Amino acid sequence: MRNWILLTCLIALTALASPAIAQPSGTHGDPKKGITGLGQTAPDTIDVSIDANWSVYEFEREAIDYLQINGYDGNVRAIVGYVDGVFWVLPAGGDAVSTPQRPKPVPADATRKIVYRSPEIELAVYENSNGRLWAVRKP
Repeated sequence: MRNWILLTCLIALTALASPAIAQPSGTHGDPKKGITGLGQTAPDTIDVSIDANWSVYEFEREAIDYLQINGYDGNVRAIVGYVDGVFWVLPAGGDAVSTPQRPKPVPADATRKIVYRSPEIELAVYENSNGRLWAVRKP
């Protein structure tokens, strides 16, 4: 009888804990940040770009934020991860990316456009006839 009560209690606790376990870690209540779809051409999250020529998607997973930049054709151009002012580039897309930790020189004849801005990150694109360079920094 004692084992039966113990088993019943364990089943009840498991049922109560399941919704908490099933919750994805990530978004912390921010509905515009995606949890899945990073690297996809059309992720299921909101485009937060302030430039109509580009799409920028925010993702959060395990307290790490990511920005994915897609071109007008939907192709992934670059993905940047960041946490606490530290930025890194994921091996996706084909565009060059400059970060504070790994700065790249900006071509003298390039034009600059801000594509995304938040309290944590600013994303600009520098373009010239030879291509583009994405620059991320803490504002």
